[in-house]
Amino acid sequence: MDQQELDDAYDQIKYAPNRTADRKGVTPQTARQFAERLGAPKRLSYGSTPIEGADLYATKRANAPINIFIHGGAWRVGLARDAAYPAERS
Repeated sequence: MDQQELDDAYDQIKYAPNRTADRKGVTPQTARQFAERLGAPKRLSYGSTPIEGADLYATKRANAPINIFIHGGAWRVGLARDAAYPAERS
């Protein structure tokens, strides 16, 4: 691979050209609704730096199904809290 091919391999816009349009569905209102429904996440650390952590959104319902969402941050761009429906952090 040359440098351009290597750069393209790590650029998600090459694989999701509708990313910008898709993100327009995430508004302050949807984020607020998400936060109101689930509350603030519990931050679980798996490393020594602040970025090495996972957010746990718990339910009060016993034996509820779970959903695991892994956001890679595009390796070089973005934060997990900006993905999907970000909730307000405490």
